[in-house]
Order: sequence, then structure tokens, then C-alpha cells
Amino acid sequence: MNTTLLRNQAGKEMERAKTQAAIDAKAAQLAHELARAAKVNLKHARKLSKMARKSARKAEDRAEESSVTLETAQAKLEMLRQQIRNEHRKNNLSPKPKPGKTITDTTPGVSPVQSQRAPKPVTHSAHGARRLLQKTVNGKPAKPAPAVAPEPKPVIAAPSFIGQEPTND
Repeated sequence: MNTTLLRNQAGKEMERAKTQAAIDAKAAQLAHELARAAKVNLKHARKLSKMARKSARKAEDRAEESSVTLETAQAKLEMLRQQIRNEHRKNNLSPKPKPGKTITDTTPGVSPVQSQRAPKPVTHSAHGARRLLQKTVNGKPAKPAPAVAPEPKPVIAAPSFIGQEPTND
């Protein structure tokens, strides 16, 4: 009886060991799969990290190029503004009037009709004219002397019968 009892106990113990071995084998298999998944995830995480760093470098390069382009465009715009200012200064020969002072017209023989016409474009030869307008004599603006005396304008005689009735002579 003792041997039968011992054999039965040994059989039960063997069944428990078998089930425990199966459970442990299953746990080991799951642990192995988990380790493999962690390794794959680690590789994937490293790959994603590498891709993110590369993308960040590219974005920095693009931002730097954009900033250089912006600076170039700003410099070009400032240069064009300066050119416009210089052209405006060249074309505008009369100095800007100061408050409280009036500038008299120094052009000889200009009728009111002629002064209403658009001025001719200024050429480079008129550069000294601005300097003459800015000179003063005893606190008054100096009048430039004409280089050539102006020719007298032809006088057109108006008919004397304006406003009168015509007569038959």
C-alpha cells in the first residue's frame, strides 16, 4: 500500500510538474516574443528618432535659406526705395519750402498759361540750377542771371472793333 500510495503521489506530482512546465514554457515563449517585440520597437524607435533628427536638420536648413532670401529681398527693396528717392530728388529741382518763408518764381518771362503746363523732364545739365536757387544774397534768395537774353515775344494786335458793331467803310 505504501508503494501504491507513493506511486499515486508521484503521479500527481508529475502531473503538477507537467502543467507547471507547460505554464513556464508558455511564459518563456511570451517573454521571448515580448523581448523580440521590444527589440523591434527599439529599432523602430531608433529609426523614427533618426528620421526626426534628419527632418529637423532639413527644416533648419530651409528656415536659414528662407531667412537669407528674406534679407536679400529686404536689401533689394531698400535699394529700390533709395533709387526712387534719388530720382525724385533729381526731378524735383526746387527746394522744399520752409515754414514761414515763401519762394518766389525766378523764371523770367513765364506767363500764367505757361506755368500751368507740365514741366519738361529734368536732364543732367540742369544740376547747377538747384544750387543757384539755394544761394542767398543778404538773406534773400539770389536770382540767377539768364545766360542768353530772352527774345521779345511777338505782340498780336487785337482788333479794335471788339464789342462794337461793324461798319461798312
